[in-house]
Amino acid sequence: MIKRLISLATLLCGTTIAFSSDSMDDLLRAFKNESELSKITKSESAGFLDIYTRDELEKMQARTLMDVLKLFTIPNITRTSNNINQFTKPTFPVMPPFAIRLYVNDHDMTSSSFGSALMLWSEMPVEYIDHIEVYKSASSVEFGNEPGSVIIKLYTKKPEREEGGKIRLLADQRGSKEADIYHARTLKNGLSYLVYANAGDIERKSYENSGHSIDSDSHEQSFYANISKNGWCLEGGSYRKAKDSFLGLGRTYTPNYGEIESHHRYLQLEKVFENGLNIRAGYDHLDHHENESDDSGIPAGAAGYVTNYDLWLHDKIISFIAEKSFTHTKGKLLVGGFYKNKGLDVEGDFDAATTSFTNTLHLYSLYLEESYNFNPTTTFIASFKGDYYRYEKEIESKKEHIIRVGLIKNIGPFQIKTFFTKTYYAVPFLYLYGPDNTPYKVNPELKFPEPALTSFGVRYKEGRHTIDARMSLITVKNKVLTKPDGTLFNIPKGWYHQYELRYSYEIDDRNRLKMDAYMGENASGLTMSPKYGAHIELFNSFDKIDLYNQVGYRSNFDYYGVNIEPTYDYTASLKYHVTRDLSVGLRGENIFGTGYRQSYSGLPYSMPIFDRKFWINMEYLF
Repeated sequence: MIKRLISLATLLCGTTIAFSSDSMDDLLRAFKNESELSKITKSESAGFLDIYTRDELEKMQARTLMDVLKLFTIPNITRTSNNINQFTKPTFPVMPPFAIRLYVNDHDMTSSSFGSALMLWSEMPVEYIDHIEVYKSASSVEFGNEPGSVIIKLYTKKPEREEGGKIRLLADQRGSKEADIYHARTLKNGLSYLVYANAGDIERKSYENSGHSIDSDSHEQSFYANISKNGWCLEGGSYRKAKDSFLGLGRTYTPNYGEIESHHRYLQLEKVFENGLNIRAGYDHLDHHENESDDSGIPAGAAGYVTNYDLWLHDKIISFIAEKSFTHTKGKLLVGGFYKNKGLDVEGDFDAATTSFTNTLHLYSLYLEESYNFNPTTTFIASFKGDYYRYEKEIESKKEHIIRVGLIKNIGPFQIKTFFTKTYYAVPFLYLYGPDNTPYKVNPELKFPEPALTSFGVRYKEGRHTIDARMSLITVKNKVLTKPDGTLFNIPKGWYHQYELRYSYEIDDRNRLKMDAYMGENASGLTMSPKYGAHIELFNSFDKIDLYNQVGYRSNFDYYGVNIEPTYDYTASLKYHVTRDLSVGLRGENIFGTGYRQSYSGLPYSMPIFDRKFWINMEYLF
């Protein structure tokens, strides 16, 4: 017996020595990759899915959501003349912001004014975000909220996966400074919490136009917290940003001054029951202020051109959502409904002209979705959603609906997805009350656009290689276009085609290659944004070093008479792990200064969308 114990002890000792710390790190890394939260939260039936994992966000040293948005193939990120971030589809000008929905966990970051609060939250910090899911050719049915064809879901870090905290300090060569801190814990009584805070002063390159300074600096504060126990979760956030208005809205882009300040805070209470019932109650409050002066004149609708432009928007939104999943032998049935009370209060001063109005929308919705498995390799999806819009005054009530059917088929290493969606986009208050009238009056001609989306995709996955080929054909009744002054108008019909090819290669647990290419075309034949584009991303780790390299390409296009040549963006980052708890990093953005550009009406040259930046950072885990 003693000999056996000695032999066993000797064997264990030898095994321990042979099983080095590097091997243990490899095992832990493999376990971490396999247990990624994104493997739990993703929904393949919701559309074409792209995921930015926690490992990828950490290696690219993503600071804000914008660092991820600029990697989107379809749609592309751009910015307006007054420094608001918006999207374009290949060959199209700016998309209406309400076509893209943003969620933090299950909370829709909505807005009474703009329809979607992504215009503000596009630059939010992401240090407290675990991973990001992007659904294209999607519908709102599965997520039980307002309609959109692109849905971005941000999932916050989970206390049970953190059990500690982190401090991150950042600075760049222009004098920008930023700090993040979060702490997460699970207590013995089952209660868990996550608390996060951020503050930053961001300095951007200044330009000059006709002797006037063109600035884009910003100041921001962000806060997020959640607390959970026994299926209950209370979460809330606040994001405040004040920034210079870049070129502004003036006729010759010669601002005396200009600033945009926004502050959005929200609170949501959620209860998940064991029987599949989920109930949520939420409150959002958004304040938005645009203040600008330009002697050349700023267009203000019927007020003509004014020197001083002041606009205040105040959103208040109350929402209640209830849904239940019924699991059966052949799949799952989701049934739900929600009510939203969306109020807006607007005040405007345009030299001697003033405007003000208030209105409230009562939005009622019922929806259901059936996922039916014909067999282990074939799933049929059918969805229906009915929405009723009742406005407090001036705007006629509307009834809208969404119908969606889809099929997912697995054949060996292939997965085939096809969807048909007949949907609509709700036009928010700010566009229903067009600035062509001062005081603002309802635009009686503007109708909700009604897209019909047909999409088809094939995925091939063999070993560590994955290839995705996708195409979407979109026809739109009552298509909405935007005038240079921001006013929206309908055209009877339009169509759009987009194509996307993606490839990823998992070299091993620490190294990954991703590539994508895309193109699009529209009915007009005009090319008002890049028709073609591509990205290459390489994620590497060697010993204590993490590396990230990204090259982006956008083709030439002509906008407002300015031809923009092909652009190339190169971003790279390096992180050195000094210890398990301490790391230092360097990230370069638009390193060669040849990055994406945008032109503006009346300006004879284009302007960069992103600066050349070099960030240094320090991270400490505690």
